[in-house]
Amino acid sequence: MRAVTVSAHSRALIEPTFSHLVGAAQTLGPEVGELAALAGLPPDPEQQLVLDQVFAFERDGSPSAFEVGIIAPRQNLKTATLKMINIGWLFLTEERLVTWSSHEFKTTVEAFRDMIELIESTPHLDREVKSIQRGNGDECIELFGDRRLLFKARTKGGGRGLTGNKTNLDEGYALREIHMGALLPTMAATPNAQVVYASSAGMVDSDVLRGIRDRGRDGTGGRLAYVEWGDPNPNVCQGEDCGHELAAVGCALDDMDRLARVNTALDRRITRDTLRAMRQAMPPEEFAREFLGWWDERATTDTDLSAADWSALAGSAGPSGRLVMAVDVAPSQAWSSIVACGNGVIELVDRRRGTSWLPERMADLAERHNVDTFAVDPVGPVGGVLPELERAGLPLALVDGKESVRACGALVAAVADKSLSHRGEPEFLAAVGGSSRRSVGDGWKWSRKDSTVDISPLVAATLAHWLWLSRAGEPITPDIYFV
Repeated sequence: MRAVTVSAHSRALIEPTFSHLVGAAQTLGPEVGELAALAGLPPDPEQQLVLDQVFAFERDGSPSAFEVGIIAPRQNLKTATLKMINIGWLFLTEERLVTWSSHEFKTTVEAFRDMIELIESTPHLDREVKSIQRGNGDECIELFGDRRLLFKARTKGGGRGLTGNKTNLDEGYALREIHMGALLPTMAATPNAQVVYASSAGMVDSDVLRGIRDRGRDGTGGRLAYVEWGDPNPNVCQGEDCGHELAAVGCALDDMDRLARVNTALDRRITRDTLRAMRQAMPPEEFAREFLGWWDERATTDTDLSAADWSALAGSAGPSGRLVMAVDVAPSQAWSSIVACGNGVIELVDRRRGTSWLPERMADLAERHNVDTFAVDPVGPVGGVLPELERAGLPLALVDGKESVRACGALVAAVADKSLSHRGEPEFLAAVGGSSRRSVGDGWKWSRKDSTVDISPLVAATLAHWLWLSRAGEPITPDIYFV
């Protein structure tokens, strides 16, 4: 493979944390890098590494990699690398049909606009444009010589229409099996087909991306070229039981050296002050996933409540009727959650760091929404703030151990028979996907210790649902939405 050319102003290559690279007789990567630089998009060394893999060829001219996976923190290299790849496909190897697909329509349109701007600002490229089609779902850049770049948003119903000689699958964390089942077979008879996945670290329900990751990390990818920049020691901080709160001593989320090893654009396009500001503004689990590359992993224990089961119950309706609420607190009191339930609909009313905000917020909710009871599990971490809640005069229902077990079983049963719905809050999905259980007699309860994420939203939802069940049949009032 030809050597990577690094411009004088670029720093040395930051090696991927995990990689599976394909061998090749030759690569057009450097030529693509030069073409991207001509368009005002000179590749970083890490981006050049990806280009060398995408445009690596065997002696018979076939691409060495059928799949290419790019996993990296947000705003570092993925989208710009996709632009470079598509410039190479359109203007160098002159592919007949290239498709760019994103999870959301607005992201797809933004990519379309970026590519137009990139091409139109480069006369050498712009003169090859035959037409540009702008339309709701029909965005296309057509070049002379029967070359097209289509932009398509993926749908929940499938991946039809995503095929091409070359296919970009941006926002890979949202890929579903139905997308891949519709797309990949159509590429079987396409000469020199390639598919590129680009994403930040996956969420609990990112099963397709997780499978790509596992093949790339353990070297069983075959014709998969895989590069991933991410912290190799997720959830490991200097202090034990770190809750990743802002004041936590020795938290990995504040370790600029660890951040620098995975954020390849740091000190290039991202400043350290920007990362510190993001750390202050974002929930810790979001910051860890998007800027340290920590994956939201599924719990390892068997469960009859999956993220997919939970997602299927999402709806637009809010809780109504006589409302009940529940409160739960994470270990070390790092997070607190308040959940409402009414008419079988649960909603995450509030979730914030710490516990000091709870009494005032709960009192406000009780007054404004006529909430007469907040369910709590007194043997859980919320027990540490019970005296404050009692002094505030809040109406509390203490759920004992037996009731907690019954509440857990009732929630799972309600999901199974679809008698429960929710507003689709991502905090619930993360908690469901990362939750674990512990046995209690012949039943079970949620286990905060063994769960991989903060499950306070899920525990509070379990208690709120149980309290609502015990009071079912009360008069109905208009829907109430919480913001």
